[in-house]
Amino acid sequence: MSDVISGPSARLSDIRGHWGWFVALGVVFLIAGLLAFSFVFAATLASVLMYGVLLLAGGVAQIVHAFQVRTWGNFLMWMLVGLLYGVAGILIFINPVLASAVLTLMIGLTLVVVGVLRMVAAWQSVAGRGWLMVGGALTVLLGLLIVFGWPASTMWAIGLFLAIDLIYEGVAFLMLGLAARRA
Repeated sequence: MSDVISGPSARLSDIRGHWGWFVALGVVFLIAGLLAFSFVFAATLASVLMYGVLLLAGGVAQIVHAFQVRTWGNFLMWMLVGLLYGVAGILIFINPVLASAVLTLMIGLTLVVVGVLRMVAAWQSVAGRGWLMVGGALTVLLGLLIVFGWPASTMWAIGLFLAIDLIYEGVAFLMLGLAARRA
């Protein structure tokens, strides 16, 4: 019986000596996820503001890049892209609630489209059609819940997704650490 957990070289026996770190990381993620779940609107705003930071940093980097490659041509295009990123980042800082509303609506609409496409792919599939259809239908329902609940869904959607992700990762690291301890 193999103790391979993922990838060609990751073995439980390889991380056994560090199992406590994985458990601790799992606990930290779980606490962060539960906090995000307790304060979904704050988690939403924090996520949106972080997105603004990333856009602003990307914009600055793109502007620097434009000056670095100005002899290659298309300087104006490189500069414009950098300015657009930077302006988008600044706009997020100016009104993070509006940015959250826009992103939430985009996420909801994206989930509806992705869910429909999954159901179409499931219909064309031979094996596993039922599970694929159910997954697609659930994605559509989640998207519709967000879209029809908008703009109120702005208050919870992004933060809830972050909380669920953090909790899932916490459980995964915790279980990995405990499995490594037993190995």
